[in-house]
Amino acid sequence: MLIPMILIGMFIFIMFFFTLMRWNSSNRRMNYQDVWGRKALYLAKGGTQLALLKVSMMPTECYDALAISQLKNPYFSFKIAAERVAAGKKPVNPNPKEIDFNPGPQYLTGPGDNRDALLQDPAYVGTKEDPLSGELNVFIKAFTDDIKFAGPDTDPITGERTVPYKHGFASTKVKVLAVKGQQLYNKQTVELTVKGWVYDGMNIKREKEVTKIVEVERK
Repeated sequence: MLIPMILIGMFIFIMFFFTLMRWNSSNRRMNYQDVWGRKALYLAKGGTQLALLKVSMMPTECYDALAISQLKNPYFSFKIAAERVAAGKKPVNPNPKEIDFNPGPQYLTGPGDNRDALLQDPAYVGTKEDPLSGELNVFIKAFTDDIKFAGPDTDPITGERTVPYKHGFASTKVKVLAVKGQQLYNKQTVELTVKGWVYDGMNIKREKEVTKIVEVERK
């Protein structure tokens, strides 16, 4: 009876040993992937800070680009008209020489139906896969173009740095929120997304995205 019990015990021990080794190997692979994923996440967070810094330093330029993407005239102002309405007067600008006077239209296009149609057309506003494409987003693309790595060891085309490993980040999405019905015309709430990526030891691209909501005000 002793020999069969020893054999059974050895069999159970060997099965347990191989199961433990397989679990440990799988856990190591997951940790390895998580390290590269964390690197990509921190790159995306760093890129987001760079994007927020540029927005805080150039809010007017950012607002103008966002307004044009929504077919709005960034120079239009409600200020004088609102003050006259509050005073019980006609909502017109009294003096063309005043700093807030702007005879231009509120929108860059015609009737509301036409605006709504253009803002639904991917050729103008981009696609889900490439939100910054589209004719109305050219100014946003110009504003976000340098939100990426730069330096002597960075590829000027891909925006990837090769030292100490191949990596990069870039702004991938700028979405205007709550356009209709807003009361403050010179303010815009924006959803800003930055993607960071790294190539692991097997040259597989690992990507992470970070999204921030920020208010942009035209100064």
